[in-house]
Amino acid sequence: MTSLTLRFTKISAIHHRFEYRREDGSGESLELESKAFLLHDFIHLALESEAKLAHSFYGMLAAGNSYDTMTPEAMGEELMTGERGVTERLVGGLTGVIRDALTPEDFLAAMQNAFDAYHEPMPEWLTKEAVTKIKNRFQNLWGQWKSTPYGETLELRFEV
Repeated sequence: MTSLTLRFTKISAIHHRFEYRREDGSGESLELESKAFLLHDFIHLALESEAKLAHSFYGMLAAGNSYDTMTPEAMGEELMTGERGVTERLVGGLTGVIRDALTPEDFLAAMQNAFDAYHEPMPEWLTKEAVTKIKNRFQNLWGQWKSTPYGETLELRFEV
């Protein structure tokens, strides 16, 4: 089992600090723009945790990759291949579910169309129940973040 300690510190209404530490103590700390990153990063965390994905964003951090090597600019076309590519496509679609713009059924139908267009099978674990669990996990994370006072840190664990 691989684990990663994640720390999200609420700096201001605009910025947060994202820190991760691996089991060996290595990791990074970055200041990020919350509007651009936080929702997306929490959807990743909910999805990757519920689906037990070890080769997507947080799993790759746990495996030794640095944050900068996993940006779209650094990864280029590789970003959309393998498990990481599947995860990115799902996170984009899940944003609509999280914001109640899509039902889980509508999301699954859209994802089936997308996977068919890529001539790829949809992940077997991607069911209505899984989507509901991911949304519930996200809502729990978002609620914890919203209740974190400015200057304080929300500490979470990612394990696969």
